[in-house]
Amino acid sequence: MKYLNILDLLASGCLIWIKKVLLFGDFGIDDTIALLFLLFSKEVEIVGIVADYGNVERSKVLRNLNYIKYLGNLNIPIFAGAETALTGIEPIYYPEVHGPEGLGSIIPQIPEEIDMPIYEIEYLKPYIRNLNYDITIVTLGRLSSLAAIM
Repeated sequence: MKYLNILDLLASGCLIWIKKVLLFGDFGIDDTIALLFLLFSKEVEIVGIVADYGNVERSKVLRNLNYIKYLGNLNIPIFAGAETALTGIEPIYYPEVHGPEGLGSIIPQIPEEIDMPIYEIEYLKPYIRNLNYDITIVTLGRLSSLAAIM
């Protein structure tokens, strides 16, 4: 496994050698833009996404990701990551900065009949093993979920 930061990847132009990416983030507006960039990259295959709290609470992050999956008709597994820091300190959110749902002025709406599965974090290790550890981990935000599965 390789551990890289998305900013390092963008600055170095090294996206060409990356095949399979496991993406960690809080998927407010900034991480969502990075996700869209990676989805349109021909050099990257996103094989999984771990949704953490961050700009908004985790429940909104999960819904935001499912909204992106719904719009793009994507089949990428989403894993429910951390809801708080490992220290137990409760997060503070700033809807006046990130918007009420974390996506600026976008209010995601997914039809109720659409099934959008979310996997618990404990299924992530077997999933990585199933990929023969042939992944690159890219983190966009906090490292709580990554630390929890190590």
